[in-house]
Amino acid sequence: MYASSPYTAYLAACRTGVRAEVRLGSPRQPDCGGVGVCAVRLYDDRRFRTDACPQRISAYLRRDAPTGRLLVHFNRAGLTPFLRRRYLSDGCLFLPEPGPLSGGVREALDLDAPYDLAPGRYPGLEDDHFLTFSLGLARRAAGDPPHLRAAA
Repeated sequence: MYASSPYTAYLAACRTGVRAEVRLGSPRQPDCGGVGVCAVRLYDDRRFRTDACPQRISAYLRRDAPTGRLLVHFNRAGLTPFLRRRYLSDGCLFLPEPGPLSGGVREALDLDAPYDLAPGRYPGLEDDHFLTFSLGLARRAAGDPPHLRAAA
């Protein structure tokens, strides 16, 4: 009898996540300069996809049920030498400030309130298909301004 490998199960789980595009850079700087995560939007958001941006990469997003963290599976095929050198040079993703999640992403992940990606330095786990990060989520308090730039 054929039994699937744990790696095959892992790949299938990654691909069941919400398909999104992540723009790397600071949400507070013009044209998302600096480091961090500037925006996370659903892949079908046409405004986001049609805008030419070398800092954008496709990913699958999943909530890790036991920890409540956000698993971000970056597609390795889209990791250009520029992205690796500028944002992931030591295999880590550094978020010096909260990273924004669009309303569509929060809804697709069944988050009950506005959340941002928590600041921190997150090590990645790389395999043949994905570079994965387990990011903390920070619930935004009522009345707190969002940490994202206006949707462009």
